[in-house]
Amino acid sequence: MVTYFNKNFRRIEKLRGILHGTINQTLESGHLSLDPSRKAWSPWKDDPPGSECLNYTTRFARGLPRVRLVSYPRSGNTWTRYLLEAATGVFTGAIYNAASLRKAGFLGEAAGADSGMTLVQKTHGNSFHSSSLSDLNTRFAKVSPHLPAVLLIRNPVKAIKSFWEYTKTHSLHAKLPQDSFKTEAFHTFVADAVSKWEALALDRLLWSEAPVFVLHYEDLLAQPLPTLRTLLAFLGAPVDEGRLACVSKHLSGSFKRQGTKDFDPFTEGEKKMMTVAATRVNRTLQLLGYQSLPHYNII
Repeated sequence: MVTYFNKNFRRIEKLRGILHGTINQTLESGHLSLDPSRKAWSPWKDDPPGSECLNYTTRFARGLPRVRLVSYPRSGNTWTRYLLEAATGVFTGAIYNAASLRKAGFLGEAAGADSGMTLVQKTHGNSFHSSSLSDLNTRFAKVSPHLPAVLLIRNPVKAIKSFWEYTKTHSLHAKLPQDSFKTEAFHTFVADAVSKWEALALDRLLWSEAPVFVLHYEDLLAQPLPTLRTLLAFLGAPVDEGRLACVSKHLSGSFKRQGTKDFDPFTEGEKKMMTVAATRVNRTLQLLGYQSLPHYNII
């Protein structure tokens, strides 16, 4: 029994060592390798004349390792991408190709997710798909366990509520009347959404065979610059203090959304379901040596 325990303990310690690793970047003169031949974007082009932030652009890179930016929809993924692009001067990408994001300056949307031209690549894993969550092969394939990842986690109450609004309006900023949350369709959606929110996090944590950085949206919201610095260290991206000074002046970007109206559309059963899901994710984080979830005001 003791031998069995020791072997499993060593396996867990080895897994922790892998998960808490960092990304190895190849730098040129201390910088990420950029491709000057491709189109650039000026994130702060609307600043007044004389602003030092006008000097900064975002560009495509060359030969970067693939790193997935994983989140349940409406968890702050696009705002995180804005902060990373602004801080590094390198586009982020996605496994999708959203025209609205391309028009807003996220030109990395058009780059292939495996092109090596973007710093991280957005994915929502199995969150958008209707396949059964019991289909482990589908879930495993969505994880791509050999790729390092940033796992972005947000309070399920906020994320699920916001995602419901998006599925009904297909707008990033539109709000729904409260009556739309009092339907059978909404409560069916919630039951499925809670399972997917939990599975997205647990699958990434338990199946990954490469470094994983756990990013809590609430931490990024409360302390954006310190949290961003820690994320840059994980990605192996050099810190540019001039850029960070500009980030501090333009924290919201054009895609940081306002919170949903402060009302509670969930049943007591749904809130208990979210509490159980968050507890399971939190226990897994703790066992793997990660920071615990922030306090979620669910019930």
